[in-house]
Amino acid sequence: MKKRIISWILSALCVCTFLGGCGKEDERVAEREKYRYTDGVHDLTAPETDDYMVENGKTEYKLLLPSVSDSNLIVAEAELKYFFEEATGIKLTTVTEPEEGLPHTAGGKYISLGATKMLQSANVDLKEDVIGSQGVRIITKDKTVYVAGATSNGALNAVYTFLNLMFDYEQFAYDCFTITETRNVKLRDFNVVDVPDFEMRTSPAALTDQNPDNLQYRFRTRTYSEYFLPVGDTDNGASEHIIHNTSNVIPREAPTSQEKWFSDQSGQGADNTQLCYTAHGDVEAYEALVSRAAEVISRSLVKYTPDKYPLRNIVTFTQEDNANTMCNCEWCSKAKEKYGTQSALALIMANNIRAKLEEWMNMPENAAYKRDLTLVFFAYAAFVEAPAHYDEEVGKYVVNHPDLEMRDDVGVYYAISSGLSYQKNIYDEASKEGLENSLKWFDIAPTVLLWTYDANFGNFLFRTAGTNFYDTDAYQFFAAGGAEVIFKQSAMPGANVTSFQMLDIYLDSKMQWDTTQDIHELTQRWFKAMFKDAADVMYDLYVQENNWAIIVAHETKKITQTGIINYAISREYWQYEMLKSWLDSIDKARELVVKYETIDPELHKVLKEHIDIEWVCPAYYMLAYNEDSLPNDVYNQMVMYFKTDISSLKEFRFAERSPSTIGTWAASLSLR
Repeated sequence: MKKRIISWILSALCVCTFLGGCGKEDERVAEREKYRYTDGVHDLTAPETDDYMVENGKTEYKLLLPSVSDSNLIVAEAELKYFFEEATGIKLTTVTEPEEGLPHTAGGKYISLGATKMLQSANVDLKEDVIGSQGVRIITKDKTVYVAGATSNGALNAVYTFLNLMFDYEQFAYDCFTITETRNVKLRDFNVVDVPDFEMRTSPAALTDQNPDNLQYRFRTRTYSEYFLPVGDTDNGASEHIIHNTSNVIPREAPTSQEKWFSDQSGQGADNTQLCYTAHGDVEAYEALVSRAAEVISRSLVKYTPDKYPLRNIVTFTQEDNANTMCNCEWCSKAKEKYGTQSALALIMANNIRAKLEEWMNMPENAAYKRDLTLVFFAYAAFVEAPAHYDEEVGKYVVNHPDLEMRDDVGVYYAISSGLSYQKNIYDEASKEGLENSLKWFDIAPTVLLWTYDANFGNFLFRTAGTNFYDTDAYQFFAAGGAEVIFKQSAMPGANVTSFQMLDIYLDSKMQWDTTQDIHELTQRWFKAMFKDAADVMYDLYVQENNWAIIVAHETKKITQTGIINYAISREYWQYEMLKSWLDSIDKARELVVKYETIDPELHKVLKEHIDIEWVCPAYYMLAYNEDSLPNDVYNQMVMYFKTDISSLKEFRFAERSPSTIGTWAASLSLR
């Protein structure tokens, strides 16, 4: 590799708009307009009135709670009171309704939270058919403000909308939010209907759910596990799993299992626990397999009752990981020839299992466990291709065979592991195949969940430049397709992140809620909140790292058409001069915020931590690959900083299958 070539590429990239890439924008206009999402509901009507909610640092308002609260409302109450006090200095008084409730009165001054009896007596139209289980309804009637949703989860989401409209509240990271402090706040005439563009919003893998201070709630996301029913044959020693779980539902070594249920191939990197989705042509064995899967799943329906787990209305029956090769027995091969794709076999089995579950739930003795349950299979690896073709007469994609018509209560978890280039705009030519396959699944599946990727599984430490793909176009395309969730699998390092990965999480949470937002504006807002006076310097560093991620991926030829990256970045790509310039930027950023050390020591501590986290990546590669170029005092100072000051990142894992962390690596370093 020639340094001058790399330098030329870097210069070329830096003159591009990094979030949108250097593609030919004009060529994408038609497709972008065709798949622009226009069905979103984000009515944030909230004009000020002549009345005050807070006047001269005092309020007559009280927080009203229903007589019975669940976990969502407990969090909602705490969050509303905490941020109300942060903004006004006032500790709201809480009133819990008696069992018979309280009536709405014209003179009442309450912030009513959730499904209070007062809400019912006020005859407020919640618009439940519009807002769904996650949407927000806030309305002012007389002088009372009702902060609600169709569910308690919606009410929790509504708290953050209320705080944003009242006090300009916004959360950027687990230790960073902005809010307007004031002693005078006018009552607003709320008539808000705010519905997320994706019904279920999930946080990227193992990130926000591990942070303190309710970050997943404040980002209005949940871990994907909260929506899914764990399943597994625990009677035969299997554990319950949510994803890649066919071997948990149907363990190969269980005495109930039959040999014909399993593939005659092992698949890539896995033992042959994969199923044969035709049971090798044995009709009785196939029926027994379907019945057994339904039976095991029904046990979870009993264990996780709908009253205690109201969000768990999805169950997956999904093949094991690395399933690039599935069973190719005579019967599977014939079925693939008949239906056009291997995924058709998973689709048919999902239909059959869900039919068995319906029979079970309709039995009178199982009435307490019945719910609006959707069973999904994985369109992943060997199953990624949709069994569909375009029908000119109906103007959309249709299934290849009548056998493949999906039940209304069956869906697909589409893991887009091929066909999309995750470092380019979704309308780039490199993603044409993935775009078409996505449209197929959108047209033939009643429910579509998306599993997408934004991680280098061989190197969690450095960013992937996924912001080139995850822009407004991508979110709008997936929302227009009717996807109910977009899970973006990101790095799984632990409770904190580096290389600006917290920005990626923040942007993902915002765009999942409302795909019409300006992602560039959100990015600038994040930098200003996280770094204040050092925002411009840190943004420039972010652009450099983002562009370098593209260069590394393409120069090493490790990036395939899928755009999924899985490799460690070798020594030759971490040259001293580049890393030194990045570390110099970090030093400059530290200097720009040092004034807060005397003005506001607590703020300075937070800002310095934000900057120090971004020091970790270039500092690691400087020590790992350029230690001979460092003077002893500089080297020792960096080593001690890793050993003593970077505590928040000690559990950061370097790669998906590596036990090594920043902490274990730092412990191995010696001073010289």
